[in-house]
Amino acid sequence: MEDIAIEIIEMVKSLSPEVWRIFVRQAYLSGISNVIWGVFLGILTVLDVKAVKFFLKKTEEDRDYGIGVFVGAITGASLLIMSLVCFSDGATILINPDYEAIQLLLRNIQ
Repeated sequence: MEDIAIEIIEMVKSLSPEVWRIFVRQAYLSGISNVIWGVFLGILTVLDVKAVKFFLKKTEEDRDYGIGVFVGAITGASLLIMSLVCFSDGATILINPDYEAIQLLLRNIQ
């Protein structure tokens, strides 16, 4: 599989260096976008944790806020998972943009 990927890279580089440069630039932009989304979702996770703490204090005073704790915990866990996935995908793309460029190329060929 690695041999095929190397052959595809060499073919594209030799046939059209401009096309390859565009795909690599698109890979970088995709990685940066994913990292930004991961950071944004991480910030939302922190805000959700603060909301859950607020509802926990209110629950001690009045039992009607228990649903807020439950919904906040589920939302926080979901946001944390999405944040980690986006951030790790973005970091992976930024570490190896050539692989993502190959993937973009193959998706556009099919």
